[in-house]
Amino acid sequence: MGCITSHVHPQERQKVASKDPRQPSSSNSTAASASWPKGVVKEVTEEEREEWLDQLRYEGLDSLDSMPEQLRTDKVFFQAAVRIKGFALRQASDELKADRELVFAAVQENGIAIQYADNVLKVDRGIVLEAVQKSGYLLHLAGSDLQSDREIVLTAVQESGLALQFAATHLKSDRELVLQAVQQTGLALEFAGSDLRSDRELVLEAVKNCGLALAYADGDLRLDHELVLTAVGGRGFKSVQSHIGATLFSNREFVLALVRIDGDALEHAADDVRSDPEIQLAAAAQLDSRAERCEQQKPKRRRRRGGNVNSQPLTMHDI
Repeated sequence: MGCITSHVHPQERQKVASKDPRQPSSSNSTAASASWPKGVVKEVTEEEREEWLDQLRYEGLDSLDSMPEQLRTDKVFFQAAVRIKGFALRQASDELKADRELVFAAVQENGIAIQYADNVLKVDRGIVLEAVQKSGYLLHLAGSDLQSDREIVLTAVQESGLALQFAATHLKSDRELVLQAVQQTGLALEFAGSDLRSDRELVLEAVKNCGLALAYADGDLRLDHELVLTAVGGRGFKSVQSHIGATLFSNREFVLALVRIDGDALEHAADDVRSDPEIQLAAAAQLDSRAERCEQQKPKRRRRRGGNVNSQPLTMHDI
């Protein structure tokens, strides 16, 4: 692996330096000791680079605010800095922000670092592809050409399904791509082409992931028993109630299946269905079962100081 750099905190390094009479006074911060008069061109030393890299490691990005101007143009320093924190690119000179190699390294560490890159590199295909692998939502920073690039959009929606909203219109009707998006998050169905919002298989995948996706399904699919019951099973009746086709509440078979999932749905059934004894029993059984589960999930009572609230002696298991 080669030599390993010692990760000594800058303040500790400063204490050691202050004991050496050959070194300048350390009354100022490490940042101040590393700076030099304006107008004087001075080559950045390896020791100075390491001091500032340690500041970045231990004190975070804000520690670079007071770095000398000469260091802002030092590519060697920033090649190391962006591998520690990609956002360090923010402190680099404009020239370095236009350096493809450096920007790519920053984006590899943190995709969001692309926001600090030169505008030319924000539409560089390779850099954008790397960025959306880290955060699909960054597709919104890409130019229209890249938002039409199927590989880039597919990569983005696999990381964040909601990135589908930034895709070119024709890709929102790409079935394979949209399927990937709704499997990552069902709510991506909102941004699918209208033809796909009426695709039963695709909508089923969406509601399996998130029942609230039923809100974006084609109206006819909101009458589909399996789709609606899947949505209720995932989110609960109250969350998706307003998205269920009204006529379903008059369907005995559907309501019976519904109350077996969530007994609260009984009160919304049509009168003749609600009065059905079998449906009433099924709803009551589901509510009783839910109450029992809630009771079982309550924390056990423990012994408190000053007295034992339990009738049984405290065991090692209770401690």
